[in-house]
Amino acid sequence: MDAIGICNMALSQIKARGILSFDDNTEEAYQCRRMYDFCREALLRQCPWAFARRIAPLALTNHTSPLWGFLYAYPADCVFVRRVFGGKGPAAVFESRQEGSMGRGWDVFSVSEAEKVIAANIPAAHLDYTHDVKDAGLFPPDFVAALYYYLAAELSMSLAADANLKQLNFQLMQSALREGMKQNGNESKGWLERRSAVLEARL
Repeated sequence: MDAIGICNMALSQIKARGILSFDDNTEEAYQCRRMYDFCREALLRQCPWAFARRIAPLALTNHTSPLWGFLYAYPADCVFVRRVFGGKGPAAVFESRQEGSMGRGWDVFSVSEAEKVIAANIPAAHLDYTHDVKDAGLFPPDFVAALYYYLAAELSMSLAADANLKQLNFQLMQSALREGMKQNGNESKGWLERRSAVLEARL
C-alpha cells in the first residue's frame, strides 16, 4: 500500500476517477494532494498508534521560564506529545503523569514564531510521542481504513458536492478509528504502577 493507493480507495468510495500520481493534471489529483497529509497527520494525533510510537531523549534548549526548570526542543518529527518522563524507569513515568504542571508534569508552547518547546521540571527528560510517519507501507490495515474513509469524507464536497456522502464516510472513519484504537490497545499491556491498598493489606 502507498499514498496513491489510499487516495484511490478514497476516490472510489465517492465514485470519483482514480489518479496515477499527485502530479496528475486533474482535479482529483489536486484535491488528494491538498488533503492527504492533512488527514494523515490528523489521524496520527487521534490515537497513540503503536506503529508511530517513538521514545527518545529530549534536547535541552537555552531558553528559560519562571514556571519550568527545563525547556526542551520540540522534535521536528513529533505530531503529538504523549508523555514526558525521566530516564529512571517506570516509576519516573508514573510520577510525570500523576503530578501537576507545577510538579513533574509538562507543557508545550512556542518561544517564537518558529520555535516550539516542551517544558518540564524533569532533568534529562525523555519523550514518548507520536512520530510523523509518512511511509504508507508502514501503516497497519486499521489505520489505512480510517485514513481512506477520512480522506473520502474530505473529498466528498470538493469532488462530489454531496454532504450526505461526506457524513457517511465520516461516520465510517469514526467506526474504523474506534476499531483501530481497540486493536492498538491489545498490542501492549501496562505495568503494575502502584499496589492497591487491598493488595498491600494482604501482603
